[in-house]
Amino acid sequence: MRKFAYFSLVLLISITMFGCANKEKKTETLMKRSEFGHLPNRVKTKAATFEIKMEKASYPSSVKEIAVMIKNYGPDIVFGTSYQVEKYINGSWYAIPFKKDVGFTEIAIILKTNDTYRQKVGADLLDYRLTEGKYRIVKEFSVGNNEKLNLAAEFKISKN
Repeated sequence: MRKFAYFSLVLLISITMFGCANKEKKTETLMKRSEFGHLPNRVKTKAATFEIKMEKASYPSSVKEIAVMIKNYGPDIVFGTSYQVEKYINGSWYAIPFKKDVGFTEIAIILKTNDTYRQKVGADLLDYRLTEGKYRIVKEFSVGNNEKLNLAAEFKISKN
């Protein structure tokens, strides 16, 4: 009977430790290469002129929220709430995965000429712990005759 109780206790501790370990964010090597190569942070065409930039150039690794600013110089542009966070590793960009149940409400945000839009990016939505390095936020925009453009704003993560 004692052996059974000891075995049950060891099994319970193992299951508990395994379950807790899976709740932590990943820091392992990112595997999915970005589908985008170099992306500008500003576009100036006949259809539109606008830019995307970070509220700050650098954030500590303990950051909970990052803000990206979108400034439109005209005419109106349209975009949604979705974005992709990527990390620059050894000369290439890699997509950072979101947690399992993260999704975006797809609404059309229309940004008028000379307006600025601030979008929050929650680090807690990522299935990855932000470590030191260079990152970017990638967003898709619609301009003119429904032309799609991708822009990116870069930032750094430093030690606390």
